[in-house]
Amino acid sequence: MNLFTFLGSKQYNEKIRLSSLDRYIPDITFGDTESDLEKDAGPAELNTFIIKYIGDYMKALEYDAKEVESPIEVDRLATRIGRFYERIRQVVDWKEEHLVRRSAIERILKRRLITRATGKNLILNGDLNYDFAESFMDELLRTGYFSHKLISKKKVPEILSILKKYDYILKNNPLSNKTGNLSIKRKIEFYNWITEVAASEIEEALEPAYKEHALMNLMTNVIYTRIKVKPAKAITNEEKYIQTYVAVHRSIFNLDSPIISFRLLKYKYNNFCKYTEKDFKYFSDNIEKIWNEITEYLEHPWKGKFFEICEKYDAAYLIIGDAFERISKDRASLKSIVSDRAKFGWYIKEQYKQRMSTLKRRLTRSAIYSTISIFVAGGASLIVFEFPIAKWIYGEFKPWAIVVDIMIPTAMMFILVAIIKLPSPDNFKRLLDEIYNIIYGSEKEDEYEIILNKRKNPIFSLIFTLIYVIGGIGSLYLVYIVFLFAGVPWTSLYIDAANVAIVVFAAMLIRQKSRELTIEEDGGLVEMFLNFFSVPMAKIGMWLSNKWKEYNFVSVFLSALIDVPFSTFLSFIADWRKFIKEKSAEIH
Repeated sequence: MNLFTFLGSKQYNEKIRLSSLDRYIPDITFGDTESDLEKDAGPAELNTFIIKYIGDYMKALEYDAKEVESPIEVDRLATRIGRFYERIRQVVDWKEEHLVRRSAIERILKRRLITRATGKNLILNGDLNYDFAESFMDELLRTGYFSHKLISKKKVPEILSILKKYDYILKNNPLSNKTGNLSIKRKIEFYNWITEVAASEIEEALEPAYKEHALMNLMTNVIYTRIKVKPAKAITNEEKYIQTYVAVHRSIFNLDSPIISFRLLKYKYNNFCKYTEKDFKYFSDNIEKIWNEITEYLEHPWKGKFFEICEKYDAAYLIIGDAFERISKDRASLKSIVSDRAKFGWYIKEQYKQRMSTLKRRLTRSAIYSTISIFVAGGASLIVFEFPIAKWIYGEFKPWAIVVDIMIPTAMMFILVAIIKLPSPDNFKRLLDEIYNIIYGSEKEDEYEIILNKRKNPIFSLIFTLIYVIGGIGSLYLVYIVFLFAGVPWTSLYIDAANVAIVVFAAMLIRQKSRELTIEEDGGLVEMFLNFFSVPMAKIGMWLSNKWKEYNFVSVFLSALIDVPFSTFLSFIADWRKFIKEKSAEIH
């Protein structure tokens, strides 16, 4: 999870002048690939999976080409104000860019569907009817995350059915009858999980990502057939497929547990997206068992081994998706172009070049906004917590200590991102070979070996663990010494150490994004040295970041005291402007 998100709209951000950090990121380079593309000229037989992908992709193009009937109209002024508010929320909530839309749906669901617990049941607030669903969608569209021109009024009954399903589950699930402190904690966890799943279903209903689904299915099928688990009987074929499916979601589009949970529910239960009372009752009665089943899939002990393979090869599938997007402008020639190795190779090269260019911009943008957010967060922490406590105990907070307190985490984020290296020149050759292997196959299919229950050398394991612990303690101690030397009060040392750990975690996530096109890493001594200190600290930062999500009092404050009146205010603006238009129309 990245701590910092992109603050503005796409149109706004494209106008932002990127900082001089660009000069730290090398220009795009290629190996000698022209001769490789020329020698591959001519038609080639397509892999079975790619033929299916072409069919799925064509269906997605047909869906995108359909005109939207009766699009929902929302007030533009209310939408502009709502979009501005969402930018503020993005800084406070620290969500990744692709998660902010679903996060907005979750907030609205939590406020509109479930607002309090009475007796043994979590109850719905307000009558669940067409007007409720329409009002829900209006508020959602005012956030600016969906284009109202692409959402038809015909979606309202579908959204109403989804809301009814989750309302029934929340009112009638077995957990609602359990009591005790442990049961309350369990209910809250379940409430959060089911709300996240509901938000994922609503997002997919409003804007289905058919192209992304098709690409993930292609990657899942290809990798599943190539993975060879040893011993073979250690895992069932279904487990192997599901773990591949989960790893694909996490690697190629960096999707999180809620959306994966929803996709697994659809995969395991064909009638989960059906909206009859019989289905409602079945899922409500069995929801705790289903929840445990999905959680076990997500927390599978060997999930890391599947993710490692998918992360290594996801670059090839990203470029395939990009190339298809470019070729889709000439739909009639799509299959013939893909069948020609030289032609398709040209598209691969062009899209690789383009994605490398956008990767540079995205890394720069991440560095800018993460640095700004670190600076703002450090300043807020200093004003709200550190400064008052230090004044109370010491009577002062030295000016130099204030500068160090804010600037060290900020500078650390900037430096860690600035030293990121993009793929080496020969990376494209490896990537092209892998893509050809996926599209056209090869005489000998690649095998990705996963060895389970592999014996570990206990002496080496102990040594590695000790080195890992020493690296973590050493890095924290180094941070502690720097702040101590600068005269930062002891009351702030722990907060500052936690801030640095979160900064390192955020920087590591950005560094991972920089490897999205790397088919094979070329690590060096410098990177090994950095990992010795950064990985243990990033693990601490990840834990702190997850805790921040749970106890983000600023986010809770915004949700509890600002969201409701702000939403009411926007509704008032929209209704008032509609009223004025109606009265103006009466003037002749």
